Amino acid sequence: MWLRQRLRWARGGMYVVRKFFPRLYRLRTRNLLLEVLHLTTMYHVFFLVLVVSDLILVAGLIGGLTVGSAHGPLLVLWGLALAVFLLQTALALSLERENSPVNLLAAAAMYFTYCQAWVFVCAKAHYLDMVRQERLRWDKTARVPRPAEPAGR
Repeated sequence: MWLRQRLRWARGGMYVVRKFFPRLYRLRTRNLLLEVLHLTTMYHVFFLVLVVSDLILVAGLIGGLTVGSAHGPLLVLWGLALAVFLLQTALALSLERENSPVNLLAAAAMYFTYCQAWVFVCAKAHYLDMVRQERLRWDKTARVPRPAEPAGR
């Protein structure tokens, strides 16, 4: 259920971006402008940054990439990118007054779990929308049925 719901959200967000991004400079409603920019960063920029981060990590683990005679310290670069992610998360936690070591550890774990699941969700949404060009269906999430209330209430 988690995957289907997130996939539907991702496809819906990408639909909004495709619809409004070409006329972004003409949008009169500030809230719509901010929403389109937010969705663009979440479903396109963040996805791309995560994929590049994963590629840098893998390249660093298998010996790096060599361009000409230059050999870069890719694991250091990846570590710095992870540090930026954690610092941004720590700042957000601080602004929300929820900063604690446990929450920061959860953010670090989130990078390796939820963010990597997000890569899969966005990749599948991009595939369905751009490669297979599947029609977007607006369907509701199946809910768990409520237990019947006792008689006499």
